[in-house]
Amino acid sequence: KVKCTKCRNYKSLETEFSIFPHYFVIYFKRFFLDVETRTFKKNERFIEIQENIELKDKFDKTHKYTAFSTVIHKGSVSRGHYIAHCKEKNNGKDTWYEFNDLRAKTAIGFKPNENVLLVFYEKQK
Repeated sequence: KVKCTKCRNYKSLETEFSIFPHYFVIYFKRFFLDVETRTFKKNERFIEIQENIELKDKFDKTHKYTAFSTVIHKGSVSRGHYIAHCKEKNNGKDTWYEFNDLRAKTAIGFKPNENVLLVFYEKQK
């Protein structure tokens, strides 16, 4: 859900897909040009993101997707740092990892925050 800048209420986003690929990526436009100040800024609004989502086609068939990776950006427009979170599937058990430059560590599940930039989804069978 996204907070509407006009009415200040949270609303669900809706869009229409014509194909349902095995993988798809959602990119959140976090950086923008403020035309009044003529400077680039970062949008740090919280976006509620689900690990598991269902999309329906025009025939009402449900397509289920699960997130397997996220990329976050910490910092500002001029200075920042990217961190990836990726899920490993191992014998039915999912383990999330955080990759931060040369360091990798186990992460605590799916935890997107106000810095999420990309979410990668995989279609379930």
